[in-house]
Amino acid sequence: MTKNLLNLPIEEKERFLDSFDIVQTDCDGVLWLLGNPFDGVERAVRALRVNGKRVIFVSNNSVRPMEDYRAKLDKLTDHTVDDDDIIHPAKIVVQYLRERKFDSLCYVIGSTNFKNYLKEAGFQVLDGPDEPVQESVRAVMACISDGQAVKAVIVDFDYNMN
Repeated sequence: MTKNLLNLPIEEKERFLDSFDIVQTDCDGVLWLLGNPFDGVERAVRALRVNGKRVIFVSNNSVRPMEDYRAKLDKLTDHTVDDDDIIHPAKIVVQYLRERKFDSLCYVIGSTNFKNYLKEAGFQVLDGPDEPVQESVRAVMACISDGQAVKAVIVDFDYNMN
């Protein structure tokens, strides 16, 4: 049965907090909205950490680079946030590819920041086409049959895809 934490006696609140070591929280729309932190976020994160909880910050937004997340989170917390404390889509894709010892060409549909993260991690990224392709089989065949040995197609957010 669901219980409202605000209505619990202090002993039950303490038992609940003692029942876990890690808290995962989304960032956009949970900690901040369009860059402005919600009131009380700093106090909440600090209280969790003071009570021995590891806080992991999760995002599905790869448009914002990891450096931006780190900078925003450093302002919200009382100490520097480690890379291990941030879950970011591009970081997870890089981890997945490395675990599989992937070393081939990737065709990536995604933002510039996402592609740059993959490139900086040492992966070969094929870009394009940047312009719309004419709606004909002949025109699209030139793009498809370009001789590039693509071994992975990675799809993330793309401003121009609809």
